[in-house]
Amino acid sequence: MSKEDIDTFNAIKEYGEKIIFQKEKGFGNALRTGINSIDTKYFCVFNADGSFDPNDLKNLRQKLEDGSDFVFSSRYIENGGSEDDTVLTYIGNFFFYKNMQYFV
Repeated sequence: MSKEDIDTFNAIKEYGEKIIFQKEKGFGNALRTGINSIDTKYFCVFNADGSFDPNDLKNLRQKLEDGSDFVFSSRYIENGGSEDDTVLTYIGNFFFYKNMQYFV
């Protein structure tokens, strides 16, 4: 485990939360493993890259309680952003986000 992994593991343990380890590699596998391991009404995929403000969870949950089936957020809407975006990733992700709107 890397130092970052150990720091994350220790931070989660402080809150007494369950830690789930994926058996296979990859981000998609991590999502499937996590989603298949929960038994809750709502869940949120929350990446630790600084692209999500935890204070927004209340607003996302309210959208669900108001009747939305699914809530998708983006760093590319008004007042959004991410500390880890480079010019190249910003441009690529922005166009991906804009194009995905037509498929959802």
